[in-house]
Amino acid sequence: MDLALLFSIPVYFSKTNLTDEDINFVMEQEYKKMDRGNGFLTINKRLLNTPQLKNLKEKINNHIQIFTYEKLKVSPKMKFKILNSWGVKMVKGNHALPHTHPNSLISGIIYLKTLKKGGEVGFHRNARWENIFPLCVSAEYVEHNLTTCDKFTVVPKPGDIILFPSSLSHSVGLNQSDENRYSIAFNIYTEADIGMEKDTNSLSIKIT
Repeated sequence: MDLALLFSIPVYFSKTNLTDEDINFVMEQEYKKMDRGNGFLTINKRLLNTPQLKNLKEKINNHIQIFTYEKLKVSPKMKFKILNSWGVKMVKGNHALPHTHPNSLISGIIYLKTLKKGGEVGFHRNARWENIFPLCVSAEYVEHNLTTCDKFTVVPKPGDIILFPSSLSHSVGLNQSDENRYSIAFNIYTEADIGMEKDTNSLSIKIT
C-alpha cells in the first residue's frame, strides 16, 4: 500500500556555478533600504539584463527550462521569460516577513554570498491548503514531513537556486552574522497563446 500525494506544490532546488565577477558585480551595486526597513534592494530592477551578468542569466534560464519543461512537463509552446530581477542585501539584524510576488507566475532566488547564521529561507503553507485536517482541528504529529508541516526551511549555500510558484508564501530568517548576505531574486511570466481560438477563453500573452 502506498500514499499518493496529490496536487503538491512544486519547488525546484538546484545549484549553479558562480564567478567572482558575478558576485562582486552584485555586491558593488547601489542599494536602497526596503520600505519596511528589513533588507536592501538594488536600484536596478532589471539586474540580470546587464551585460556583466549575461552568462549568469543564461544559466538561470537553463534552470527555468529544466523546471518547466522537464520537471513539470509544460508544453514547449509556452515560453518563459524573466520579467524583473534585483539584488538583495541582508545586513545584520535584517529579515523578511512571509510574502508572495504579485504579477508573476514563477519566482526564483539565486544565492551569491551566504553565512552560517545568515538566515534561512522558509516556505509557508497557506492556512486554506488543508491536507487531512481542517483548520478547526490542531492535529499532533510524531514527526512532520512535507505533507503535514506548516513551514519548510532551507539554509542556502552560494550557488543555490530555488524556483517556486509566485503565490507560495516565503520568508527570510534573521541575519545574525556580522557580514552581509547577497542574493538575486527574479520573477518569471509566460509568453504564449493559451487556450483554443474557438473557445471564449483564448489568450495571447506578449512580454515587452
